[in-house]
Amino acid sequence: MTVGVIGCGRMGVAVTRAVAAARCSVLLAGRTPGAAAAATADVPGAFAADIRVVLERASLVVLAVPLGPACRVLTETPVPGRGRPLLDVTNPALGGEEVPPGSSGAHLIAAAAPPGWHVVKALNTVPAAMVGEPLCGGLPVSLPLAGDDAGAKRVTGALLSRLGFAPIDVGGLEHARELESLAMLLQAVNQRHGVHGRIGLHICGPDGPVRSLHTPAVPGVRLP
Repeated sequence: MTVGVIGCGRMGVAVTRAVAAARCSVLLAGRTPGAAAAATADVPGAFAADIRVVLERASLVVLAVPLGPACRVLTETPVPGRGRPLLDVTNPALGGEEVPPGSSGAHLIAAAAPPGWHVVKALNTVPAAMVGEPLCGGLPVSLPLAGDDAGAKRVTGALLSRLGFAPIDVGGLEHARELESLAMLLQAVNQRHGVHGRIGLHICGPDGPVRSLHTPAVPGVRLP
């Protein structure tokens, strides 16, 4: 499985390192070729590429840039999705970006994406510092994800499980708005209580942690 990451900021680099450590191939693109080359220089299995190559070759693409640039990438480089997942990790409000009432960043990304991409909202509820070590209190961090395509959610959940998270399917993309609000709440807790970016959720039921998506054999996943 080849994972594409667009964005060389803290989250993009953290995802690149974590995915490579999970023995998946990674293609990383940034605003400049030099940024991606520098970020992948010491990461076995990770390679710098331009945005078009990432969108054409990756089995799953992670948008690790703010909402505005994410939408521009998709409109300026109109590569068909061919049924692949597009993982949206944006948090518009945390970056001072506005979305229409009742909508979400994920919906704007879905509207900007060329045909064939299936947007999945996930990873926006954890800080970059948690991506490579997704444990709180010795337990895997619960990771809600939302999307309209079941196959795309299975592929995304498989990858997130391999990274060490406990992915939980919360339903369709209409729930992306709640996930973006949840990220704001966790950021407020982080700032108020000084946990220094080491913050995560444990979603538990009567029988223990909830984990509704778990497919550890990521390399064998077949896209829908």
